[in-house]
Amino acid sequence: MNLIEELKKGFKFKDFYIFADRISSGRFPEEYNIEVFLRKDKKDFFILNLKYFEGRKPFYRKWIEIFNISENFFNSEIEDFFLEFISKDIKGGEKIYIEYIRDKETYDFLFKGNPVYLSRIGFKLLKLSFTWMKDFYFPEGFWEGSPKILAEKALNDKRKIEHLVEIKKEIEKFYIKNKNSKDKLILEGIKRSEEFFKNLKMIER
Repeated sequence: MNLIEELKKGFKFKDFYIFADRISSGRFPEEYNIEVFLRKDKKDFFILNLKYFEGRKPFYRKWIEIFNISENFFNSEIEDFFLEFISKDIKGGEKIYIEYIRDKETYDFLFKGNPVYLSRIGFKLLKLSFTWMKDFYFPEGFWEGSPKILAEKALNDKRKIEHLVEIKKEIEKFYIKNKNSKDKLILEGIKRSEEFFKNLKMIER
């Protein structure tokens, strides 16, 4: 069962029920537009739009875009669960795009030019094995919509190691520059840096 079929069927998470209420064809035969809702106490709440491109072999790999996200989604159990659910459907070389315009912490952190890997959303994606990222702060003159993070899973283990080496350099640079900062936003980035170094040591053993 693929992601679209699971969303059609719907599934339970704790006291919530997550499901797709509307699924329509996109710009290409392989693309689908999906509206995702959450049900609790017999009431339905919109949480996000999802654009799903299933790929076109051998030319294009799968990508998933999440946008028009409810503010209540960010920094919640639903966010953690849903990002993990989405990530399981994405394989090596495939991408996810996440709009962050309504996530104030991620927006403010990236607006200051800090590493995307240490942003609130970016770090969650890094822990879900997305090891290449880009901040689309000005996405093609806004033809592509609001600011978003593009994240991709490495094609193979060799590429993953190469990505982690580059990420380590970027995070070390951030840490050295900001380790004595009193800025609350930067301090969150420092905490994520320390967690990254700790987990990297575990991986390297």
